[in-house]
Amino acid sequence: MILLDTTILLRYLSRESVPALEILKEDSMEGVVAASALSLGEIVKMYNSDELVLTVDLQRWLEAAQQTEMIRWIPIYTHIAVAAEQLENCPDVLDVYDRLIVATSRCFNIPLITGNTSILDYSGVVSVGYNDIEGLMPFKNKLSPSF
Repeated sequence: MILLDTTILLRYLSRESVPALEILKEDSMEGVVAASALSLGEIVKMYNSDELVLTVDLQRWLEAAQQTEMIRWIPIYTHIAVAAEQLENCPDVLDVYDRLIVATSRCFNIPLITGNTSILDYSGVVSVGYNDIEGLMPFKNKLSPSF
């Protein structure tokens, strides 16, 4: 399984190209793309602050996102919340959303696809840049739709 940060989630659900996910198209692997349920809250925040423009009603978009089979939603479990506050040497620039997404990746031992350079530079998580076509190759045989 792989985890998408919020920005990459938006691109993926909009069917924009995410080169790092090309490996999934090759093998037609379904059920391996995951996102934190927290990303839905961050999307609402982005929408309310005019950082995100949607062509449909926000509530309808959120409902459609939650019902899609393209994403496996990971709840914010207690151990993830605790892990987010215990990240060692975590960059100060990461907000609570970023920290919880990083903690989700760590807790489930799954790579995180992101465009956030602070996360990509952070040694506390296995992350792959969204433009890195080869980035998921080392994980190809470990990607599994089971959760």
